[in-house]
Amino acid sequence: MDIKVNYYKCDNDMAWLAAQVFSDEHFGDALTNDELNKRIKLEEEYKDEIGLVKELVKNNPNFENLSYENKINFVANMIVGLHNKREENKRKQR
Repeated sequence: MDIKVNYYKCDNDMAWLAAQVFSDEHFGDALTNDELNKRIKLEEEYKDEIGLVKELVKNNPNFENLSYENKINFVANMIVGLHNKREENKRKQR
């Protein structure tokens, strides 16, 4: 497992988004309406990556053996990496 950024400790928004992939439990503190709206927009921006990562971790038997923090970081790094590649491909096609 290659963890580039520890989103669990440094980015509550991305950690919250990652938790949506594998858990119904809310990650982090209670949210204000503004924070919730921001995260809903973030979820929409990353919806394609979230769907792909959901399938990948669902079919990865080793994923369940990870600690909660490692799950967050593994998923968040995958989401961000896929998103960055998609954005890079869009730029190349212009």
